[in-house]
Amino acid sequence: MPDEPQGATRPGRYQFTDEEIERFLAEKWMLEECEVCRQATVWGYFRPRPLLLITTSDGGNDTITGSLSFLRLSCNNCGNSKFFDAEVIKRWLDANPK
Repeated sequence: MPDEPQGATRPGRYQFTDEEIERFLAEKWMLEECEVCRQATVWGYFRPRPLLLITTSDGGNDTITGSLSFLRLSCNNCGNSKFFDAEVIKRWLDANPK
């Protein structure tokens, strides 16, 4: 039985807290304006995180072979969207603990 309370760890491999997402974006996000609408905008992310699972296939027979997890950010002005690979976020968080 672990010494820590069960809720003390991340509940799933790609379920990040707001604080974890904010730390990652503060280090990696460099856009100051949306390249589509040219507005200095607030980029929003959606809950639950990551929102998006994109299925993958072997290219034939319409067979789903897996999925990829992404965090989606969207321009609050025009809806332009960016996708961050959840595995890259997880690796960065593991390498840069608080």
